Amino acid sequence: MIPLKLLLVSPIPPPNGGIPKWTLMLTTWLENRPGILLRLVNTSPHYWRGVADLGIPRRLVGGSVQGLLITWRLLVHFLVFRPDIIHVTTAGSLAGMRDILFLSLSRLFGVPSVYHIRFGRIPELVKAKNWEWRLLHRAIRLAGKVIVIDEATQAALKGLIPADKLVLLPNCIPLKPPRLGPANQLNGTKKILFLGWVIAYKGIGELMEAWNMVDQNCWELTLAGPGHSSYRQEAAKLAKRSARVRFLGDVPQCDAWKLMQQADIFVLPSHTEGFPNVILEAMAAGTAIVASRVGAIPEMLNDKTQRPCGLVVEPKNSRALAEALRRLMDDAPLRAELGQRAREKVASHYETDVVFRKLLKIWSALSPQSAPVLPETPVV
Repeated sequence: MIPLKLLLVSPIPPPNGGIPKWTLMLTTWLENRPGILLRLVNTSPHYWRGVADLGIPRRLVGGSVQGLLITWRLLVHFLVFRPDIIHVTTAGSLAGMRDILFLSLSRLFGVPSVYHIRFGRIPELVKAKNWEWRLLHRAIRLAGKVIVIDEATQAALKGLIPADKLVLLPNCIPLKPPRLGPANQLNGTKKILFLGWVIAYKGIGELMEAWNMVDQNCWELTLAGPGHSSYRQEAAKLAKRSARVRFLGDVPQCDAWKLMQQADIFVLPSHTEGFPNVILEAMAAGTAIVASRVGAIPEMLNDKTQRPCGLVVEPKNSRALAEALRRLMDDAPLRAELGQRAREKVASHYETDVVFRKLLKIWSALSPQSAPVLPETPVV
């Protein structure tokens, strides 16, 4: 068997965002696949800007320098490693310029490419036809295959690119042991958890406003994740003086999973999302979820079906968020039912072996002369 040489261009932690976590899951899973030879080019911006530093001038200058360094590494890999496939992940925005360069190089060297769009703003960009869409569209035209992570993005791109070029592939997560349950709680305190970047577009302001509207008796709100200390202080001031709120800052992945297992409710009131890994983590833990109707979240939680896996509210709506939190806080059986349904959906749709085996088939179809063997592996 000729092994498939894969060049993966994707970020790894830090920070512990959705794409870096996906990269670690994929590289870990591929360690057990002898038919794959992997080289990873890390595109994480951690080394030149902070997680919450979203200013365009800094991103443009720092990203350009980083793009040149990554381009040099790619050239070395094309010449020395000689990959069969290049797989490029993207979070859009200014990274589109870098993506165009990477995918142009893959064409120059005759290497089939996969362009993995890892954010959920495509429908808005298609309508806006702005500079970001023009960059993304150019990158899409250069790619051999385009992977999207949600149905809304797939629908927005249909008709704009050939149907056989577009593939829907959701994010995934290994199915670990479920949540530990009420026995883990101290003094009868129940826990609501936010886990993610503590920055404005994650809906932190609306979350604090909603928290002020609910009865907090026997409940505690914990916010864990990276972000500027000044913003955490600003958010803390929005809570009532008597409110039970904790800001933990960034936490290691193992501690984040423990927090998720211990939580009674997970909340993600983001203004924008793609296919958030943190929702998958909450689903895998069997934790009841309240989240915004953005990106793939309604699709993930079976919103507007007879068997929802969580409660979905409109973004930037503090009152709706408070009502959803209050409903779950007052109904333990509903929390358990939603959590169980969510975990079952992970097992059938989003478990790593289910999703990554589909990804192997995509690579194999692009480079059939070095297709890896797909052993029959039982799905958890």
